[in-house]
Amino acid sequence: LTPHNLTLASYPIQLPRGEDKSIHSIGACSQKGAQWIFPTFHPPSLDHHFEGNVFRKKPVFEQRWELALGIDGGGKTGHCPVDADPYLPWIHDSFPSNDGKYVEFIIGNKRRCNTDPKTFKVDLQNLEPQVALMQPIPVKRWKEGMTVDSSMQSLWQRENDNYHIPRKEKPILLDDGNFNPPRYLIATSLDDADEDGKYTRYICRFHSVVLATHKDNIEGESRLLKRAILGETLSNYPYNPEHANFRKRGSNPMVTPLEKGHDEQIWNNIHQIRCPVPEKINESEKDSLIGAIASGRTVLDGVPSIYVDLIPIRTPARIDKEGYGIPGVKSSPFKPNEEWGDSHVLPLVEACGRWSNI
Repeated sequence: LTPHNLTLASYPIQLPRGEDKSIHSIGACSQKGAQWIFPTFHPPSLDHHFEGNVFRKKPVFEQRWELALGIDGGGKTGHCPVDADPYLPWIHDSFPSNDGKYVEFIIGNKRRCNTDPKTFKVDLQNLEPQVALMQPIPVKRWKEGMTVDSSMQSLWQRENDNYHIPRKEKPILLDDGNFNPPRYLIATSLDDADEDGKYTRYICRFHSVVLATHKDNIEGESRLLKRAILGETLSNYPYNPEHANFRKRGSNPMVTPLEKGHDEQIWNNIHQIRCPVPEKINESEKDSLIGAIASGRTVLDGVPSIYVDLIPIRTPARIDKEGYGIPGVKSSPFKPNEEWGDSHVLPLVEACGRWSNI
């Protein structure tokens, strides 16, 4: 996903005043007037290949890679990669808060779209990670003196600076070699987690792009774009979806066995997460990134200059209603030591599937 193709997903349709709404009853995602912003659906022109986005008759699973990468390599771009990588959040909207302190994300639960287990069993199984994204986990940053299992050591450093997949073509974007990102571990208790990582699910990496000089032995000196990393933060939830589900009278676990029928708890349709904006670009107060975003100075002629990458932390969905870390719940069948272990080091951001350049 690049800034230039953030044009492929739907918002609710805006009908002209007085127009008959009944002609649009099959859903805004397949009708004229929709504004395509995030890649949540394929465009209506591909309905003949993928079926419509709503009222489907067969699972998406067999076509998930065509949706993500394009049809038959025929030059068509991909559209929705969530079925191919169900740990990617199904983002429907994002925007900065008025005070510039957060980037807010409105996220749908794609597992709630086609819910008949008789028809869509394979999709429902594939999309279980969509529920995991609604369940917070505790995370801590590695600090000097912490010990990890020796088998984890290879995860700590890149073998060399050229850690990208080899490319035949000349690169057009260089990574920031000056940024030394923190390393993260999944904590096994809330007390062991960092204060801002007690209830998280994503690493948020903020960056901009600058023009830089690049030298190599073949083409000599050239001018290329360089990604300037502005900082990383851990996401949080304005409210805990797992806690809300627990408090609903008569609710079931967020993931229920398909033999018992699919969970019809409509309140698990959608949720919200937020990425805290790094406080400063440097020590100078005038270079406050929060202030720049709040003032709107980071958007010039409709083009943003600050981007965020959203990196999901991947753990299986919890299948118990009591969840983990819910206030007031004295005991839960979930055992973090057994599920995560005490040395669960998260991979480098560059090695993770993620949304980029939002």
